[in-house]
Amino acid sequence: MPIIGKILLFEVSITDKGNETKLYKVAISKGKASFVQKEYTGTNSLEKWKYSLAFLFITGNQVVTKPYTHDDLSIKRILENKDLYCDITTTNEESQQTISFVRREIPDELLGQLKKNQIPLITLFIGKKDNYSIKERIELFWRKEMGFRIIRKSPEKFNMLCNSLYHRLQLPVLIVFFLLLLGNYFVNSHFRQENAAMNTSINIKQKSDNIRQKEDEKFSRLLKLYRQAPDYSLASVADRIASYIPQNLTLNMLSIYPSTSHSNHLLKSKKDMGLVNKVILIKGWSDIPGSITLFTQFLGKDNMFDKVEVISLSRRKDQNLFDFELQLTVSKQEI
Repeated sequence: MPIIGKILLFEVSITDKGNETKLYKVAISKGKASFVQKEYTGTNSLEKWKYSLAFLFITGNQVVTKPYTHDDLSIKRILENKDLYCDITTTNEESQQTISFVRREIPDELLGQLKKNQIPLITLFIGKKDNYSIKERIELFWRKEMGFRIIRKSPEKFNMLCNSLYHRLQLPVLIVFFLLLLGNYFVNSHFRQENAAMNTSINIKQKSDNIRQKEDEKFSRLLKLYRQAPDYSLASVADRIASYIPQNLTLNMLSIYPSTSHSNHLLKSKKDMGLVNKVILIKGWSDIPGSITLFTQFLGKDNMFDKVEVISLSRRKDQNLFDFELQLTVSKQEI
């Protein structure tokens, strides 16, 4: 059976001068017992040994010892006497047995205090020290009575052992649980911090990705506009228009293939941003309406333009100036 910690041994020596109690701690390992004497100041000191298993050894000259035989009537009377504690042991020669006994009132006070302080008694030894040493008796008892196979068949011993182990391990187990919970708290705190840092990093990355996506979309729109632009020189178109401008007419806008965001009138139906192919918008002013008409006629006779439309023509308030807007459609044959 594995080692069960350390066990108490109360040795009560009964003499004519009175009783003397000594306390030992017994460690049992591999069937061998070792003893360490502890300070004992009376039953008031028992509280600190709560839930420890204990042996009780009663010895001294007030203990009566005699040979044990089964057919001795006096032995039978001793065993049947309820006022006595009895203990039968084997002598060193192992061929004879002895019976030792003592009056019950002698150890009852100590036994009561052990029970009160919840110190379970494994067994009670009675005898003379010179007959059979307590060390040998404990080792023999441990081998014969405290093996695992024997204990599991004895509910009383099994419960006593489990109860002692439970209370002995209760505090260490609670400390272990406390340390586990404390460690879990710090580990969780560490993971929470890492999680917060990771979430921050993810949010920053998401914002960066959103900005990059918007930039990519903007670039795609610009690329689309670039691809829609004609692959020929727009300067020649502008030069052709400029050659028809009368002397007293001024242009303030010339938009060749304008974007839908800047177009109006017929171009308002365009929802997506892009270039309006084959269309030219012209805005300007003149102090002579006939110059606007002449300019329109010149453009209409040019083969470069299929269509010339006057979008608007209006006189400025309180001024002798006329604003106009034209829309030209470029001919396919000239592209």
